[in-house]
Amino acid sequence: MMPHQRDFTFDSLFPQLSELCAELHMALVVGVQERIGSINRTAMWFINEDGDFQGRLCKFALPRYDHVDTHGFGQVTPETDFENRFKVFKLQGLYVSGLFCWEVYSDVLWTGLGIMKPDLVFNLIKFGPNAWPKVEKIKGLNTVVGFGYGGWAETDDGGWIDRLKMANVWQVKCPIITSTNSWNLNPRCMPLCGIISGIPGQAEDDHWYPRKADGLKEIPSTIVVSEIDPNKIRASVMNKFVYKDLVGTLPPMEIGKYTMHLKINRIETRILAGKELKMNKKSGLTLFDEV
Repeated sequence: MMPHQRDFTFDSLFPQLSELCAELHMALVVGVQERIGSINRTAMWFINEDGDFQGRLCKFALPRYDHVDTHGFGQVTPETDFENRFKVFKLQGLYVSGLFCWEVYSDVLWTGLGIMKPDLVFNLIKFGPNAWPKVEKIKGLNTVVGFGYGGWAETDDGGWIDRLKMANVWQVKCPIITSTNSWNLNPRCMPLCGIISGIPGQAEDDHWYPRKADGLKEIPSTIVVSEIDPNKIRASVMNKFVYKDLVGTLPPMEIGKYTMHLKINRIETRILAGKELKMNKKSGLTLFDEV
């Protein structure tokens, strides 16, 4: 939502989005600056294809021009409980979650989401990884008055895409959908759009952003349409026979380089589900923490 619209209430906006979802049988993940009670939150709403509200996530990493404690114009109160961020929501048969903007650099958040076993993770970006706001104090509030830019993304993106690729392959182990509201900034701000997917057999890697060679004078309204098979995503972290049962073919040979990583992932899942503890008790083994 536009920066001057900073205090949407749930009742003022949700009914319109709910009606749209139900009419088109379309699920929505949307970022809003939301007024909840007496405080502002940067929130992500999850609305399913029937128009039902599934829940929200609230941003914890706030810049000074938003943070209430640094006298930011947005007057936003951050999320302070990580448990409120380790959630998945069911949309179109997929279990999805999300991160806001530069929260992509959080190791804790990616690791926690990985434990939740999402099928997709959304990274909603406010105005592009390669732009930074120029902030001035106006009437006592830190306010965005313009933007500066780094070099073109081929040489300078702050490691954003690399971080998403690392999280995709080694932490959440599922495709990541990126989306940017660029507010008509310079194409050099690098608005990201589309899917980052580096695990073979899951989904096509089709993310897009402006390149210097494109010669763009402004950012086009870009929509990347991706085909996603939930069975391929879930099966890719299982053994090859489960993959064949779910998808109908054996997984690509190159997925073998992740064998040990995925094996450890399955052991972690068993421990978190209490299955390893039950097996140990059944066999008469005793864990050190039970002594």
